[in-house]
Amino acid sequence: MIVEKMEGDELPLEELLKHYEEGIRLAKVCQDKLESAELKIKKIQPNANGENELTDENSIQL
Repeated sequence: MIVEKMEGDELPLEELLKHYEEGIRLAKVCQDKLESAELKIKKIQPNANGENELTDENSIQL
């Protein structure tokens, strides 16, 4: 695990920076996946009859 490696005292600064950059990259990947999932959920909106329907992506507000 990246955090466990970074918390130890044995890694040189260069390795710590590499792990930090990898952590930032992974956090971005996770954030992108979360936003994609949220959009998929928000696309399905109940209509006036209470039935679920897909909405236009342009009308979705985050």
